[in-house]
Amino acid sequence: MARRSIWCRWFGLGCPKPPMPPSFRTVAFSFFDSESKPINGVVIKVDGIGQGQTNIDGYLGFTRVPANFPESHLWAIHPEWLPYEQHLDVPSGDVDFIIGDSGRPLGQKQVQLPSMVRPIPDMPTLQPYNRWWQERESGKPVPLRGASFFVGLRRHMLGEDTRPAMRYAREVGASNMLRVFTGMELVPTALGLGTLKPWDALRHLDDFLFVAQEERMYVLLTAGDFQVLMPDKAEQRDYFARLATIASQHTNVVGFGPNEPWKNGIDPFDFATDAYPGLIYFSRGSAAGESTGYEPRLDFYEKHDDRSLAEGGWKWVRHQWELKWMAPLSQSEPMGAAEMQIDGRRDNSPARFATAALVGEVVGGGWVLHSDYGIAATVPTHQSTENLITYEVGSARRRLPPEVVTWQQTRTGLHDSVLELDDLNTLRVFMRIGPSQAYAVAVRPTSQYEPKARLGWTVVDYKAPIVYLERR
Repeated sequence: MARRSIWCRWFGLGCPKPPMPPSFRTVAFSFFDSESKPINGVVIKVDGIGQGQTNIDGYLGFTRVPANFPESHLWAIHPEWLPYEQHLDVPSGDVDFIIGDSGRPLGQKQVQLPSMVRPIPDMPTLQPYNRWWQERESGKPVPLRGASFFVGLRRHMLGEDTRPAMRYAREVGASNMLRVFTGMELVPTALGLGTLKPWDALRHLDDFLFVAQEERMYVLLTAGDFQVLMPDKAEQRDYFARLATIASQHTNVVGFGPNEPWKNGIDPFDFATDAYPGLIYFSRGSAAGESTGYEPRLDFYEKHDDRSLAEGGWKWVRHQWELKWMAPLSQSEPMGAAEMQIDGRRDNSPARFATAALVGEVVGGGWVLHSDYGIAATVPTHQSTENLITYEVGSARRRLPPEVVTWQQTRTGLHDSVLELDDLNTLRVFMRIGPSQAYAVAVRPTSQYEPKARLGWTVVDYKAPIVYLERR
């Protein structure tokens, strides 16, 4: 033994070999959402490797993972996402597992894994009541703030991602409802998308409604061009029954109506709509230029009103509503927003659209921001007039307190008006009056307009065109 030690000490022979240092590598995880944005705060646990939380870059790395570690299992939780788990085949060397869409091509040391899934939010079922819509269970009034989304279902059928356009409507325009066609020939064909055939659309409707619900959007379903696509009444009856079955399984469907039955060849009144399975609300669509719409009504009215640019462009704004409407009225296709004015069809004034949206909010039945980009179910360019109009509409919608429910349209001195009316400096005034608060929307107020409260009320703020009042 001593002899071996001497040989080892003097000649380096027969020495015991020191243990080899362990071989380690890095196993990392990067989480991204559907817009390629990092997901911060994902708590993950990896069998045999460790646990931790992703940083603001959506990244968490484990640096001392043994080289001979071929497989594991990943668990991940985040308050805004469904619980996630995935079996891992761990390749040799350093590796970065990509969960979701990073927006970049995969590198040599990266492995793609399925995305996390957001939970589909609960959306209370709405029902028509008096002049407004309300949650069926709680009775809470809900303002319907719509946006045209004509060919959204068609784009979804073609594999396009419609979420960015939905988010634009919600985040910029403050919309919570999309008006979507389930059958249409002229518009999608003109856009190069081909005909939206009704039966084909129904096969994709269920999935589309789930996407809309993920984006927290209600949907008003609409039929168009049925005089060409489905003229047979018996086939229409079968189609209605199938559509009602699908729609009644989704709490985010507001209802269904034809676009303009006088030219589209379909009228739900031809069928016993209350006999269809499930619970779905029907309108008869909009009549051509008639103030009353189709009578007798079904569950709610739709109205495509006067689009005249008379009265300095303001006639279509102040002429939207009539006192005799006692059921929820959806202004589902008012004047359209566009880059250029076309009398009877399009306007390009952000101020007029913002005021029209406020009037729609006051009345409570629902008002749709109709636009050329909404027809195409796209997002307008940043510098466009349509983008500015959408921004102004969204800003106006967010200015109104939702808790004031009852409303009164006034033009002359009605006994329950909270304001002294000024026909010289306004075209019309619309009001919402609650037990302790009220507000009014003055259509085209002049610079000389000074709101004056009636007895028992006081004006607490005026930011044109909205007057805020409180009861004394």
